[in-house]
Amino acid sequence: PHLNSRCRPVPSLQPIVARGRKAHQREAALNWGLEQRRSLLRKMSQTGHKVSHIDPVLAFRDVTQIDLATGEVLIEAGSSPEAAYLPLGSGLIGSPLGGYAPFPVPPWAPLGNTGVICGAPRNATVVAQKPLRVLRIPKQIFLQYWHSTYTLEEFRRQLAAQIGAESTSTAVSGDEAA
Repeated sequence: PHLNSRCRPVPSLQPIVARGRKAHQREAALNWGLEQRRSLLRKMSQTGHKVSHIDPVLAFRDVTQIDLATGEVLIEAGSSPEAAYLPLGSGLIGSPLGGYAPFPVPPWAPLGNTGVICGAPRNATVVAQKPLRVLRIPKQIFLQYWHSTYTLEEFRRQLAAQIGAESTSTAVSGDEAA
């Protein structure tokens, strides 16, 4: 009982494949202050990710950072979705299964979150094209603290704001042309 305030459960490493265990050993604890966490959440909101519900203290528990080298594989197609990732810059390229064209992974948007939510195997291999830092958010932490869908009304407001911003820039361009 006297250790109760110092003990807590942590995400399981059991589902991590051998390659993932090796990468996990290279991960570093995330020692970010509250303002740095809030700044990250603001950047995520600009990508369309709902962040209003994310607690900047609890959501970052057990989140780690990984420094990827050029050519290093972050996600292997067909692997188990043990974590979601958050690229802190550009430089990742995804190669999806099914013969689709490779795609650049945008920074500040969760990566691999659909597999985490659905429990489906990874459907793309993601490789670093340059040195890059990413955050690794364990599945349990992502589902408990990071994942939340927009309500229909919230989605309508987001869409209206996006369409409004696009039509405003179009209107300005059209006025300038006249």
